[in-house]
Amino acid sequence: MGTNLKFRCTNCSEYIYLKYLSEGDTAECRNCKQLNVVPRDAEVISSEENLDQQADQSQNTVDPSEEDQQTTQVWGVPLQPISVNLAKIFL
Repeated sequence: MGTNLKFRCTNCSEYIYLKYLSEGDTAECRNCKQLNVVPRDAEVISSEENLDQQADQSQNTVDPSEEDQQTTQVWGVPLQPISVNLAKIFL
């Protein structure tokens, strides 16, 4: 089970809540989209506090037209979409 951490974004000062990341990893701020390196002094928090914060953040609704424009994240790390022409691969 991962450690739950929180620290403030270096750009907008909003809290970033994490699980499965540790010091030196990169996390994106949900508020301003700034990439932040998890600092050594990130605060260890309880699972309940992390779950409460995630529930609060999930109440923010997304306009369906903007849904395709959002970056997918895995463990707080943004993944960039790629485009592949499969016809060129299999021919």
